[in-house]
Amino acid sequence: MKSTRRASRRAEAETQDLSKFPSENPNPVLRIARDGTLLYINEAGRSLLPQWHLEVSHASPPVLRDPVFQSMGTGTTQEVDLEHGERVYSFFVAPIVAARYANLYGRDITDRRQAEVALRDSRNMLQTVLDLIPSAVFWKDRDSIYLGGNRSWLEATGLKSSEGVVGKSDYDLPWKKEQADSFREHDRRVIESGIPEYDIIEPYLRGDGTHAWAKTTKVPLRDAEGNVVGVLGSYEDITERQLAEERMRTFSHEIIAAREEERRLVSSALHHDVGSLAVGVSAHLNAIEGDLRSGKPGEALKWTKRTRRLFNESVARLKEVAVQLRPPELDVLGLCAALRQHFSQVTKHGRTRIHFREILGRRRMSGDTATTLFRIAQETLTNAITHGEAKHVNVFLSASKKEVKLTVRDNGKGFSPSGQTGQATSRMGLRVMKEMAAASGGGFKIHSRRGKGTTVRVSLPYETAALRPGDVTVPKETVARGETTRSAGRGSRPRKGSGA
Repeated sequence: MKSTRRASRRAEAETQDLSKFPSENPNPVLRIARDGTLLYINEAGRSLLPQWHLEVSHASPPVLRDPVFQSMGTGTTQEVDLEHGERVYSFFVAPIVAARYANLYGRDITDRRQAEVALRDSRNMLQTVLDLIPSAVFWKDRDSIYLGGNRSWLEATGLKSSEGVVGKSDYDLPWKKEQADSFREHDRRVIESGIPEYDIIEPYLRGDGTHAWAKTTKVPLRDAEGNVVGVLGSYEDITERQLAEERMRTFSHEIIAAREEERRLVSSALHHDVGSLAVGVSAHLNAIEGDLRSGKPGEALKWTKRTRRLFNESVARLKEVAVQLRPPELDVLGLCAALRQHFSQVTKHGRTRIHFREILGRRRMSGDTATTLFRIAQETLTNAITHGEAKHVNVFLSASKKEVKLTVRDNGKGFSPSGQTGQATSRMGLRVMKEMAAASGGGFKIHSRRGKGTTVRVSLPYETAALRPGDVTVPKETVARGETTRSAGRGSRPRKGSGA
């Protein structure tokens, strides 16, 4: 009862207030009964809302009657936005349940609505622009709480929408705690100092659980007064770049190691072989000198012949060392001749049978391509014999209009490429051969199984060069444990028994 009386008194007070100031109010003021009848409307309401045809003691239109019914039914106030022609009005509905009516206080919010629409369109446009940026972009408040991010950032974090990240911190995202701590520390420095930080290289965990590297930039966000209210960040995924740099560092180390190994071998050959021969020549010359002084020309002649033999051996050994470093055939006669010479040297002291076949015709590749293919063939053969213990190796060289292909197949022990690719199995190793092919714009593939041998395939862009004398007229021979396959250009056929 007391509450009913209090409600009645409030209704009477409001009625008195309405009778005092609604007529002076520039905004619409209405009173609608519980049954929808219009009880009151001020002059502003009549002039501003003509399309609703509002008349006291008549039924109000549904657009006003429905929110009144809702508020009267729940006993709660509400605010509704209603369109009237080209204008938009916001009505505050205040139910007076005990008095069985509701007061409606309206105000024109057209300008505000238009501003909101313009702001929303502007934000949508900005979001669209940000989503087209390949770099990941995000923004946070002063407490490092996320306020949004672009599509690239959402994809990196594994989130589906920008709304899904609003209100979250770095601890709520897939980062590890130490990563989240690092991110927030960068935020704190930028927010407190107001100074941007550029090119921050840091690891992070992608939404799919893979590890990656990012180069991040963070700048302070400021309000109209210049106060720092948050931080804007953007980062570029540089994982591939980091991996490439790591591969290049490894490649450089392996190249240096390969060069040092070559120098060691040359030094050993010069010291032990050529050096020993030189000492022998010197001793023979001393003997010749002694015989000549003693009047023994016949003995001196014998020592002279021995000295000549030692000298010839020294020259041959020096040539052998030079060929190991770079066969002269590669520069003078081309890749095929250089490969035949190398295979001949390999089979001279070994038991491995090498069958070489080439289909190049009269075409000639660039010097860089030839060098790369020769080094890869040389290293692959060394691996097959030394590590694979292969007894038979097939080498096939062919060319199309755009590329030249080298295939080396052996019957050795084989291995598991997944466990060996990253390890050096010779001076340069499989990785170095792969990098050499990649550096020439080509591809490198290896297939191997334990007990099934190994196959290496290399393809490089074919850069033609002018044909030099001797490229085709020189007979082409393939050494295979004393057997020879001879071809003289196009249309040649291997002799029977020359291997597969």
